[in-house]
Amino acid sequence: LYVRALDQPEPSLVPGTRGALVPFFSPDGGPLGFWQEDRLKRVPLAGGSVGTIVGTPYPAGAVWGADDRVIYSENGRLMRASATGGAPEVLAAADSGSRAEYRWPELTEDGRGLVFTLIPLEGPPELAALRLEDRRVIRLEQQGMSPHAVLGGYLSWVDLEGTLQAAPF
Repeated sequence: LYVRALDQPEPSLVPGTRGALVPFFSPDGGPLGFWQEDRLKRVPLAGGSVGTIVGTPYPAGAVWGADDRVIYSENGRLMRASATGGAPEVLAAADSGSRAEYRWPELTEDGRGLVFTLIPLEGPPELAALRLEDRRVIRLEQQGMSPHAVLGGYLSWVDLEGTLQAAPF
């Protein structure tokens, strides 16, 4: 992974991130999270050593919350672990009969929920939300992928034709 200061013309490699994928920032922008070698890891951008958050196969998205916990998708489930390491917990998983997968989580603007892509066994991907308070999954009745909660109360996503969409949320 590379960073480039806005006042510098050239980017620089973030030490310890060669081959890293799925980058995500901490809420304060200090540490950077990423996946590498079957682990979610973190590294301070100001310099310092790489630390492990949790072991996981390639995650389909990760987001770092203000509570210093990382939410990520692993094998179709939404998981949560402390950014400083420790045992993960399952936040949400589709029932075994539906075999749907939950991917690409993003926190809502208020941090009380998530939006994510729900990929059913049959049919197109759709947008869904998870209330963290009671872990209730809500289908948003909108086909698409990669939802993002945007400042100002909007939700953006990519529709099935590849067009960026947005709507009040």
